[in-house]
Amino acid sequence: MSKAGRHPDMNLLLFPEIEANKIFLRFIEERKYKSMLDVGGKGKPKWLKLEYSASNINGKPEFINDDICDSKIQSNSFDVVYSHYVFEHLLNPFEAAKHCVRICKEGGLLYHVTVFSWPLHIAPIDCFRYTHTGLAHIFERTNQVKTIKCGYSQKEIPDRWIVTYLGEKYTGGNNE
Repeated sequence: MSKAGRHPDMNLLLFPEIEANKIFLRFIEERKYKSMLDVGGKGKPKWLKLEYSASNINGKPEFINDDICDSKIQSNSFDVVYSHYVFEHLLNPFEAAKHCVRICKEGGLLYHVTVFSWPLHIAPIDCFRYTHTGLAHIFERTNQVKTIKCGYSQKEIPDRWIVTYLGEKYTGGNNE
């Protein structure tokens, strides 16, 4: 390593999605979580044993019609707030993160997967790419979340990397 700059060993920042899923499932079981909001969700996974709600701007009848960047969902209403490949499509991810934290119950879990290195994919817009530091920051800046783990995993397709964030909302956190 040169003296000009210190770069972290990428192996220390690896966080395979399968590891994140194991932690997620362990939290659900240990903490007896009952409800989950899937931001931008497409439907409940068959393996998920939680009361499931999805928010989406597409207005499908089974979904909560809501824009996470200006969410009207009640504060402290879900044990888990989750998104999968959503934050790269948001024009205002800082507001979205603030609303995710606000919606999450105290002691709840925030679980978000988005892209670090990925080709342009317009669905309907493509706005951002995230590092582990940047993704953790948009949640931590609310001063209501402690990061459990945040890191990278490579997808099956070469040069495509994702970043996964797991955080816990403080008990007694400020919901403003």
